[in-house]
Amino acid sequence: IFGIAILVFRPVLYRSIRALLLFAAVFTLVLVVAAIGAQWQPVRPELVPVALAAIIIRMLFDTRISMIAARILAVLAGGQSVYRGTNALFLNLVGGAAAALSMRTVLRRDEGYRYVRTIGAAYLFAAVTLGLTLGWTTRQIGASAGFGILNAFVSVVLAMFLMPLAERLTGVTTALTLVEWSDLNRPLLRRLSLEAPGTYAHTIAMANLVEAACNAIGANGLLRRVGTYYRDMGILERPQ
Repeated sequence: IFGIAILVFRPVLYRSIRALLLFAAVFTLVLVVAAIGAQWQPVRPELVPVALAAIIIRMLFDTRISMIAARILAVLAGGQSVYRGTNALFLNLVGGAAAALSMRTVLRRDEGYRYVRTIGAAYLFAAVTLGLTLGWTTRQIGASAGFGILNAFVSVVLAMFLMPLAERLTGVTTALTLVEWSDLNRPLLRRLSLEAPGTYAHTIAMANLVEAACNAIGANGLLRRVGTYYRDMGILERPQ
């Protein structure tokens, strides 16, 4: 089903072996963790890291593919015999959907805290909903919410840790990497400022104009700004 969804909605990704390898690796990681968690008693479906998969796929690609992946993973995990009767399907659908929908372009490392709060809140509301529906005690609701919040924290932290590897595997450059490349203290940009100061000043001015123009029409201003920074590097061969 996921392959058909990619073929229909994102045929470019379907033709990319690197993207397919990333999807396979993420699905495998989630299902292996779910299998390990199934050995614990009592089984805690809140710890199945569907949110982790949703975050990585959303950061690399887009919300639609992330949402489809989260739903399929929730069904795969929730359909296993050990997770039946544990509300794994509902909990992971809510957690995965929250991760897919809440993720936006990450420009700062500290934005991870906001995603932890959002995904954790989704698990909390899911636990309260199940508790009120099934007559859980306050302690049971609190335990479910606590494990869900732990899942949210670990998923966001692990996603940030794995993103550089995921970018190298797929060849996709995320906004966070572009922000790092836009640092004017990077060696190549420092060389340009010292060896060709006129070109450097022109580059900075042009980058600001290009970013403003792209943002005004809904294009990716950050990508164009970084591209403008590096467009005249050939001048360093003969700056005189």
